[in-house]
Amino acid sequence: KLNQKCNNMKQDIRTKDYILFIEAWCLLALARFIIYSFPFKYIVIILERKPNNSKANKNVNPLILDEISNAIRRACNHSFWKTKCFEQALAGKIMLNLRRIKSSVYFGVADNGVFMAHAWLECEGRTITGGKGKDKFAVINKFQ
Repeated sequence: KLNQKCNNMKQDIRTKDYILFIEAWCLLALARFIIYSFPFKYIVIILERKPNNSKANKNVNPLILDEISNAIRRACNHSFWKTKCFEQALAGKIMLNLRRIKSSVYFGVADNGVFMAHAWLECEGRTITGGKGKDKFAVINKFQ
């Protein structure tokens, strides 16, 4: 009986991860479409959209942040297009907003002989997407 419960629990976890993967993959595709189809001033509307304060989650479960981060990473690895940091941050922002979780998208630049830009998503002091090398970039804008 205990083995059956463990197997059911593993199946639930796999199903939940798979559903998050599909959501992340679809939102990465949507984010790519939005970024390449609309001027930045319209994308800002999405970036500045906040969850309803009266319904926003006060105590965020760190597990869901890890699950969303992992789902986005997996979806990037299994997409047939190149997913960049901005697409990942936008998709993650939408995923967190859908769960009424507040987050911030950061834009940074660096000039080490070659001008570079980077975007990353943070929530509750944790980096959800774009954490690799973010410390090398000077923040030029933050959308909460």
